[in-house]
Amino acid sequence: MDKENKLKVIYIASGGHSGSTLLSFILGSAKEVFNAGELKYFGSIRDYQNSTIQFMGNRCSCGAEADKCAFWVDIEHDLGPDFQIYTPQGLAARLKLALGLFLPLRRSHSTADRPSDDYRLGRLILERARRINPSAQFILDASKSLDRLFALRADPRLDIKVLFLVRDGRGYINSYRKIYGRGFLRWLLQWIVVNVSARYYLEKEEIDHYSLSYEQFCDQPEAFIKEINRHFGISIPVDDYARAVRETVFHVRAGNPMKGSIKDFQGVFKDQKWQTELPRFQSWLSTALLGAFNRRWVYGQR
Repeated sequence: MDKENKLKVIYIASGGHSGSTLLSFILGSAKEVFNAGELKYFGSIRDYQNSTIQFMGNRCSCGAEADKCAFWVDIEHDLGPDFQIYTPQGLAARLKLALGLFLPLRRSHSTADRPSDDYRLGRLILERARRINPSAQFILDASKSLDRLFALRADPRLDIKVLFLVRDGRGYINSYRKIYGRGFLRWLLQWIVVNVSARYYLEKEEIDHYSLSYEQFCDQPEAFIKEINRHFGISIPVDDYARAVRETVFHVRAGNPMKGSIKDFQGVFKDQKWQTELPRFQSWLSTALLGAFNRRWVYGQR
């Protein structure tokens, strides 16, 4: 399939709790982009007993209940009951995959050993998105996970550009700690594994990607929006991006609960609660162990 006929996807890759939901809405305010949210959850969104879905509020950002939004109901009808969307694997499988990145015999960017309906899903999403906005060219998938990116890139019908988002590891750790309680060392190691493996993969495979620091973006959103526009060939309104977000009709079912209050969005702000909430020893240790990573990836010169 020639490049012009491929389905164009912007994929947000990052660790969790790194600002990807907010960023997806800003990207989705561009007329060329339809923000589809975290498509890794598409197959389970109707399961109201699923704890992950309950955390997301069981509602679409348009205001309808998640399983009753007309936009998605039509797509599910056309897909049929047996669709198979690639869903990220468990922690052990993800660690094995990350380790495999550094082994010389690893197969090229594919962990999918089964057919997937992601291409058909994307085509249906884009078709319906163009009924709302004829200028839509890209599907935005904010799924974040590296193994889903592997699987999507294994499909030659997809033209994928990646936005890699990284947040100060101390904020990442604090966010997970508040939600799950114990596990400081797990979240610290997870941040390292997620970011090291993702960066290595993007550079080794020479994937078209744009790296973005959450902290730097919050400090200068307009400057970075200009760069994002240039890199992806889209047109987020630079000087009035917050109004554009508020006025755009989104159909996002999976993501941070803030998706339900996006109509009140006034602009980005930097969450640095870790400075007062992270216990002193954990703050000291994470600063020591993650300092080199943070200086290079989060606070370094571009």
